Amino acid sequence: SLHHTILDCFKRNNEELAEKFKKEFKLKEATYRRLQLNGLAFCKNWPKMEELSRDKNVLKHLSLMDFAQACFDTNDETEGIHYVERLPDSGDKAFTLLRLKHYSEA
Repeated sequence: SLHHTILDCFKRNNEELAEKFKKEFKLKEATYRRLQLNGLAFCKNWPKMEELSRDKNVLKHLSLMDFAQACFDTNDETEGIHYVERLPDSGDKAFTLLRLKHYSEA
């Protein structure tokens, strides 16, 4: 499917081709950003994820919780907690930390 193809582009660090597919098939920005996030997390490209997490245009489509979840999905709690700590809502922050059994930080 188109989604798998674009995700594969990100996994192979081929953002230009992913962007081309996005434009050619008129993929929604939110879908594209989610695929980009999952591809970067799969590759553990933390610097690029950090850059995206500070881009206001990206944050119109993804939340910091999405970034945290992408890290947790790739079994990288350390990176995930980095995004949890940046969550503006203390309730979300505490809930997530408790779910991860980080009781002292919650």
